[in-house]
Amino acid sequence: MRIELPIEFRNSNEQEVINVLQFPYSDAFLNPNPSKLPNSPIEVIRDFDVALRLQYGQEEEDYFKTRFPPFEGSTEDQLGNMNMNSLVVNIREIDDLECHEWTRWRSFMRKLEELHHEGIVQIVCSRIPSLATSNYQEPMNFEEQLSCDCEQAQEYIAWRKFHGGHSLYRTYELLWDFWLAGYWPCGYRGEWPDNGRYVLFEPH
Repeated sequence: MRIELPIEFRNSNEQEVINVLQFPYSDAFLNPNPSKLPNSPIEVIRDFDVALRLQYGQEEEDYFKTRFPPFEGSTEDQLGNMNMNSLVVNIREIDDLECHEWTRWRSFMRKLEELHHEGIVQIVCSRIPSLATSNYQEPMNFEEQLSCDCEQAQEYIAWRKFHGGHSLYRTYELLWDFWLAGYWPCGYRGEWPDNGRYVLFEPH
C-alpha cells in the first residue's frame, strides 16, 4: 500500500512519515515480536476481554492512578484515576497542539483515514480472531475502535517524524514502540507514569 504526502508536508523526513502511515499494512502490525519490545516494565496478557476492559472499562479495578505535571495556576501534580483510553485523550489535551499547521495536518489525516480505515479494520479482524468470540458486554464495535486507536497514534507520531522526531510527549513515543513490536498497549498497573507497568495485549 502506497501513501503519498501533500506537497506542504514533504521534507527531508518524508520517508519516515510515510513509514508510520503505512505501518498497519506491514507484517509487524499486531504480529508480536518480543525482541522488539522497548526496555520498559510491562505485563503481557492474551485474554482479549481483559484487554478491552482495561482499555475502555468502567469498573473501579480497570482504572489506574495517574500523575500529571502541574497545570497553569497550580503548584501541585494532578492525580486522578483513568483507563488507557482516557489517559491518551488527556495527554493530547496537555500537548495543546491547536496551531494552524497541526489543524491542516489533522485535515489531511481525516482524508487518509476515509480511504484506509476499512482496510485497517479488516486487518485487525484477521489478526485478532478472538474479536469474533469476545464476551465483553459493552455495545461497542471493537475492531473499529482498536483501528481508531492505532490511527490516532499514527497521526501523532507521524507529526513528530515530520518535525524531525521532536519529542512532544514521551508516553506517545513509548506506546508507538509497543505497536511497532506487534502489541496493543491496553492498560497500566500502578501509578502512571513512573511507578508501575504497561499492560500489552498479545494477539495469538
